[in-house]
Amino acid sequence: VIVIVIVFRSGKLAFDGTFAKHYVLHVTLIKEVLDMPLNRSITFSLALIIMTCSLAHAQQSAPAAVTRGIQYTASPDTSPRLNQLDIYTPGTPGPHPVLVFIHGGSWRFGDKRMNGKKPDAFTGAGFVFVSINYRLSPAVQHPAHAQDCGKAVAWIHKNIGQYGGD
Repeated sequence: VIVIVIVFRSGKLAFDGTFAKHYVLHVTLIKEVLDMPLNRSITFSLALIIMTCSLAHAQQSAPAAVTRGIQYTASPDTSPRLNQLDIYTPGTPGPHPVLVFIHGGSWRFGDKRMNGKKPDAFTGAGFVFVSINYRLSPAVQHPAHAQDCGKAVAWIHKNIGQYGGD
């Protein structure tokens, strides 16, 4: 099974001459990548995939809502912000699949807002994006970091329906 994901620079397609140009360009590129002849049924299937992707993107283009600083647990002698999460919700009705982002930093540094453009990319694709914080070393030692992540995931599982998650 070959899965082909096509992303257009504009993020959407018009169903006029622009569509035809993009379609021909991408079918030609796919043919070169696959190194195989494309018959009418494959070409038609690719056209349907391209149109479906563009329609899905157009439906998901509403801005995301952000709920910041949700406390998923309390830890004694720790700043409350280290046990918080942010939820980014697509601007379309749910329920939506959920993606949980755990920032990097070797368990010693970092923050849930260190996520770049990931929230926009995933909410634009129809996901609820959740970014979590956890306690950091040297204040705590392993496995406290992983336990915090587990508590966050448990909270998300129990509560994400209130934020449009599935």
